[in-house]
Amino acid sequence: VVAAPDYLKRCGTPLHLGELARHQCLPFVMPSSGRVGHWLFRDGEREIDWAPAAGIEVTDDVLGIVSLAEHGLGLCQTYEFIVRERLANGRLVKLLEPWSGRTRPFSLI
Repeated sequence: VVAAPDYLKRCGTPLHLGELARHQCLPFVMPSSGRVGHWLFRDGEREIDWAPAAGIEVTDDVLGIVSLAEHGLGLCQTYEFIVRERLANGRLVKLLEPWSGRTRPFSLI
């Protein structure tokens, strides 16, 4: 989960999964089904699927969601390789690291 420093300054930094519901989350719509994708977390051995409420923007464009987060419009969950440069230069901040480590399968065709 990542967010822009500006968003965190305005809205606060979630420190626990239970705080996500109070934040503007930018969900990804699964192109194959049209359903909002769950955010995936791990708490020790327990796997957690969390369904973000549809927010200001719902899209099937991963880079679009990252751009919205980068511009301070909310939190997003995506693959680290997509946001690595933005994390390195401070445009995005990684959040909820104790619960990270679970990812959705990814394939290239």
